[in-house]
Amino acid sequence: MSPLVDIPNGDPGVTYREVSGHFGYAVGSEGSVWSLCWRGVAGRSRRLSTFIDYGGYEQVRFCHSSVPAGRSVSVLVLESFVGVRPSGCFVNYLDGNRLHNASVNLAWGGRSKVRLTAESVRLIREGRVQGRSNSQMASEFGVSRTSIQHVVSRRSWKHIP
Repeated sequence: MSPLVDIPNGDPGVTYREVSGHFGYAVGSEGSVWSLCWRGVAGRSRRLSTFIDYGGYEQVRFCHSSVPAGRSVSVLVLESFVGVRPSGCFVNYLDGNRLHNASVNLAWGGRSKVRLTAESVRLIREGRVQGRSNSQMASEFGVSRTSIQHVVSRRSWKHIP
């Protein structure tokens, strides 16, 4: 876990920690990323803008010695508030939303060991027709809402009617 940082113009009720490996930057518990030395003035902080990468994940760019480096906001939050990524682990979004980078919504975890079957895929598609929500079915089948959406839209399991 990284040391705490005070950001005068930050949101009250948000905890800020240093970003490990990126001197002069901090990350908020709600997923904001800050430069602590804006325009070369120590103590003058500024919230950094982010962008969405091709996979739908929020990213931020740091600049060290005029060399930009992109980092995942969710990884920065977990590394700063939980600790170093365990070997073989990935970011798990507890609510399934890749843009919800609050520390309470993130956890280190492995790839899901739950595998859908042809029968469960049929039940998911049938449930959607009957009006069941992706959230309900994700809880029932032990997978993410995104997995349910991919099944329903036939992005995955295309071969199952």
